[in-house]
Amino acid sequence: MPESAIAVPRFMSEVPEGTDVSETRKGMEMLGFTAEGDEGLFTQSLNVGRVLAAKDGEGGSLYKQVIVEIGRRATKSTSIMATLIGRAMARPGYKAVVTAQSGVIASSIILEHGEMLENNGYAGYKRKTSDDVEGDGTMRLLRNGGREKIEFSNKSVIWCVPPTAAAVRSKAADDVWIDEGGEHEGEKGQSFLDGVRPLMDTRGELAQLILSGTPGIARVGMFWDALEDARKGTDPDDGIVDYSLSDEEYGELDPRPWDDLSEEQQEIERAVWRRIHPGPSSYKPDGSTLTSVRTLERRRAKMPFHQFVREYLCYWPADAMTSAIDMGAWAACERPAVSLPDKWAWAYDVAPDGSAAAVCAAWRDDDGNAWLEVLDYRPGTDWLPKFVQAHRGTQRFGIAYDAINANLDPAAVMEAFKPRVKTNGLHMSKGVVPAQARFVRELNAGRIRHSGQPTLTTALEGARWRESEGGRLFGRKASANDVAPAVAASLALHVYDTDVAKRSTGGGFTGMFD
Repeated sequence: MPESAIAVPRFMSEVPEGTDVSETRKGMEMLGFTAEGDEGLFTQSLNVGRVLAAKDGEGGSLYKQVIVEIGRRATKSTSIMATLIGRAMARPGYKAVVTAQSGVIASSIILEHGEMLENNGYAGYKRKTSDDVEGDGTMRLLRNGGREKIEFSNKSVIWCVPPTAAAVRSKAADDVWIDEGGEHEGEKGQSFLDGVRPLMDTRGELAQLILSGTPGIARVGMFWDALEDARKGTDPDDGIVDYSLSDEEYGELDPRPWDDLSEEQQEIERAVWRRIHPGPSSYKPDGSTLTSVRTLERRRAKMPFHQFVREYLCYWPADAMTSAIDMGAWAACERPAVSLPDKWAWAYDVAPDGSAAAVCAAWRDDDGNAWLEVLDYRPGTDWLPKFVQAHRGTQRFGIAYDAINANLDPAAVMEAFKPRVKTNGLHMSKGVVPAQARFVRELNAGRIRHSGQPTLTTALEGARWRESEGGRLFGRKASANDVAPAVAASLALHVYDTDVAKRSTGGGFTGMFD
């Protein structure tokens, strides 16, 4: 009984009706993969095969360059290799070059799939001694210490090279496959790609360059650039099959450790996995899944969150160039100002250098929309404890803050007041990161309300992400503007939803500031 709906590519190039995927199907069969579904292929394998096999009006490859991004353990590499094997069988004299982030990895790709062919009885070509692998004479695997190749009886060959321009120079090939493209960084990666392209110049209109992989450590480099171009569809020669997590979907996930999440939160995350990772919806003939949800749960529990979403959900880590906020969505959520209700939460945040501080409030209306308001935002921090003290009688709940650096001194001052001002220090993995994820999730869902206060809008306009071990945060140094109002607003909403809304109401505070 299927445990999930079929995963859907976030981006996939159009393919002409009736495209023949027999080469991919033949290769998958030879590698020992048979599965339920259209034409006997896993859905993701079928999608890869279709884009690779798509033809133009003259019979050439419709897409001269194809980008494939699929999470770990979902037959990405196997589907591509199966296509190359199918082409080798169908086209006598066919030549394909395989490389990866290192010569060792490229070698292992050839060895792994060559041995799968041997195990399925396709070996025996040019068998000379009794020690050679027996088979039907289709192919032979040559183990040459870094120069591995698969030779076929019809004179086709698939071989590996290290990822250097010198290694591929003057080696003409029908297809070139660069795996783990996300690991090819900077000028070296681009230089290698520039050296690869001429390999196919004399091989006709069927020749293809295939780039595949999972995300690198930043949104830069050869693979990222090619992926973004293919997503935008700016070059008609580029094809794409991309199962990946968007920035909006990232906001639906909670970066805390798996065991700290409620069952409801875990199920929200499982639903995202099923949409993106093809493993849970890829059923083998025995009824088992290729990569089960339970397997993904184990990986999620053991791996750092940022690594899990990168490797299994193909999420590219945000950087200083990545805007944290969709300002179009923010503008759409603006409404006329309203008074604070009887029950609300508040939080403060201080710029890292102590140059300014913000106090924000958050609550939800009867329709479940989250309202945000800047109560005050001023230079320096001397004013902050006094402001909070002056209004503590109107708000019975402690004021929240990110318990780090410049935020600590104001909290200590407040705690020393007589009577003491109650504070609520939040820590990164169980407070600040989930708070900012919640903020973005609610905004993208259209459930935020605000009155267009310039201080909060300006903070959000310049907000950029900063990746950390526990998840991603509004980058205090990376952002173009002071993000203190944005941080304070996100913390206030988090505390309202996780604490204040569950407790009895207090008095109302009617002041409004900007």
